[in-house]
Amino acid sequence: MRLFLSDVDGTLLSYSRTVKQEDMDAIRAWQMAGHAFGLVTGRDMNFCLRFLKEYGIVPDCLISSNGASVYHEGRLFPVAHMEPQLCRQVFEKLAGLQEYMVPFITTDEGVHYFAKKDVDLMKKEQAHLKYFSSQDVYDLLAHINRVPKLSVYVRNADWTDQLYEKVREWFPDLNCAKTSIDYIELTKKGCDKAQAMAFLEKELSLDLKQCAFIGDGENDIPMMDRLEHTYVMQSADENVRSHAKYTVSGVKEALEHEREK
Repeated sequence: MRLFLSDVDGTLLSYSRTVKQEDMDAIRAWQMAGHAFGLVTGRDMNFCLRFLKEYGIVPDCLISSNGASVYHEGRLFPVAHMEPQLCRQVFEKLAGLQEYMVPFITTDEGVHYFAKKDVDLMKKEQAHLKYFSSQDVYDLLAHINRVPKLSVYVRNADWTDQLYEKVREWFPDLNCAKTSIDYIELTKKGCDKAQAMAFLEKELSLDLKQCAFIGDGENDIPMMDRLEHTYVMQSADENVRSHAKYTVSGVKEALEHEREK
């Protein structure tokens, strides 16, 4: 089975939140030819399913929340989730920094949980998130056993690099990734997209030589280093481009290259 995997933000979905119809058409053609397709992303599972459904695409598998969860054949596998206590420490540390950044939790079901003081701000500045819970995040953390990821929205994209270094310094017991121009995400130590790929490899008995991946961000580097057939968006940073075999303008171009093999 040939499997093509794609990142979402900056790859299938631009940072201005637009999608190229030609990319979606190419994905459908790929699946109609008998091949498999999936997403590998920091987004939650439900976002991925809803996003692809709009274009009539049913994924064969998903790696979501930066590798914390894997979805296959209607089942969700919590590969590397965090302890709620660690998440509580993050919220307490960032509580007085709303001027710069806002932390929140997104469950695999696609619901976003905030400290109550942050909800109105986020509904105004990040309305595209849509699914805002009325439950305070501290109440959530008191009643759940595991958390797939914790996101930090940076209110000015010009601050992201500097704040990213600070967050890494403050929380050495968690994985930290800059996943967008204005987002930093925290996951369990050791969790990344390639670790989840190893789980998927075993679950589906995959031949990694038959797998390809396209991405654009720092959090995509582990996938690019793990697989042989890798593509990177030409808009990506030079460091990220150095880890991929091919540089392309989009998913369509990458799929066309794969079909020619």
